[in-house]
Amino acid sequence: MEKYRLSFKIDEEQDATEIAKYREKINMFVLFLKKADGMMEKAKDNLKEMVIHHDKLKDNYLRMYYAFMKYEDIAVDYFSDCDVNKRTMTHPGVGDVKQKVVDAYNQVNNPFKDAYIWIKGEQLDMKGMLDALLGREGVMRMQINSENNRRTDQTELDKLDMGKTSFKNFFKSKDSKEKSKQDLRAKIDSANHMIDDYRKLVNFVTIMHGALVIDRFKSTKVTQYKRMLRQFSVREITNCHLSANLCHGILQLDEMKQ
Repeated sequence: MEKYRLSFKIDEEQDATEIAKYREKINMFVLFLKKADGMMEKAKDNLKEMVIHHDKLKDNYLRMYYAFMKYEDIAVDYFSDCDVNKRTMTHPGVGDVKQKVVDAYNQVNNPFKDAYIWIKGEQLDMKGMLDALLGREGVMRMQINSENNRRTDQTELDKLDMGKTSFKNFFKSKDSKEKSKQDLRAKIDSANHMIDDYRKLVNFVTIMHGALVIDRFKSTKVTQYKRMLRQFSVREITNCHLSANLCHGILQLDEMKQ
């Protein structure tokens, strides 16, 4: 508990109404995270297909330009009766256009790869957050188990104190029963301390998650999304700029022949 208190400065003595609001907030967020995981898994699969499609599109552009050059080597050369000046991309006076095409598309980055990496990270972050929230429920289950065990021990101790016979003490001697009483009192006392610690921990984690962690997590996710969207847009602008420069250069090839 102390290490949590040092890391998170929160008011543990809060009104029961506020604690109830935090519980509701946590429960709603758990439901959202569980639903979001399935949706993000589908989105991740879709983005993976987009990555492959964009890589194929890049290869198709290269193949198309190669096909244009081959067409000039065969068809244009034949139609022009071997007049070199009728060529465009393969004219000897325009330089190595094929290498220019390769250089241009080698600089093209696949923005879908960045988006795919981002959504994988988002999914892992959400799973980590879900595990943290469900960890609180694990502590609550341990508290309930301890309370049930304490209740059972207290019932058995009450029977021994009143001299009642039970299946557990039927064959025990008087000294053995006294020893059982001492053991049960020790177990109950230990359980009381443990249950009290569990309650404090659950209360602390409930306030921490409800008042701080969830809001901070949501704010961070929005910021990261905006950063990813900006990066995606910049990638696309850069790619379009490279493609536009290449196409503009091809349109000027006829002028370069002169």
